[in-house]
Amino acid sequence: TKCIILEENYLDLQFFPESGELVHGLPGVLGFKALDSAGKGKTVEGEIVNSKEEVIARFSSNALGMGTAWLARADSNEHYMARVKSVAGSIEAKRLYHLPKVVSKGNILSVTGTPETIQVNVSSNYLKEDSVSVRISCRGVVYFDIKGRLKNGLLRFALPGINLPEGVIAFTLMDNS
Repeated sequence: TKCIILEENYLDLQFFPESGELVHGLPGVLGFKALDSAGKGKTVEGEIVNSKEEVIARFSSNALGMGTAWLARADSNEHYMARVKSVAGSIEAKRLYHLPKVVSKGNILSVTGTPETIQVNVSSNYLKEDSVSVRISCRGVVYFDIKGRLKNGLLRFALPGINLPEGVIAFTLMDNS
């Protein structure tokens, strides 16, 4: 099979919500990547708009076409789209890129920090005062099993990153069931 590109200015812009979903009522971080017609990263800059075409966030990528965007509060009654600015700064209104749908009920697990200290934030729009646990593992070895109680749907804690190995670290959020 041979792929033939009909549009050389083609842009593949994909958005990936942190924790897998945008959740109603919660802030959301979106990772994104922009690829050109040859599958190479493309530097982009643009805006995220709601269904009324009001700008609610801005984004820009690194040289590899990757970056993050932040939504202050996701709304399941809204439909979000991204539009890319051209090099000259005008909006390319012809092409809108649909963002993933916002779910009405869910949880978000956010991990940030430095190699010395890792900050973990758990947010839920339906588990308000429940107990949850976060398991941190790598290659099948559990390094931390943190249990805590959400307060108004939030749990925050820090842990030493120095105790974690190099490689892909899995952070898994679990409730009582």
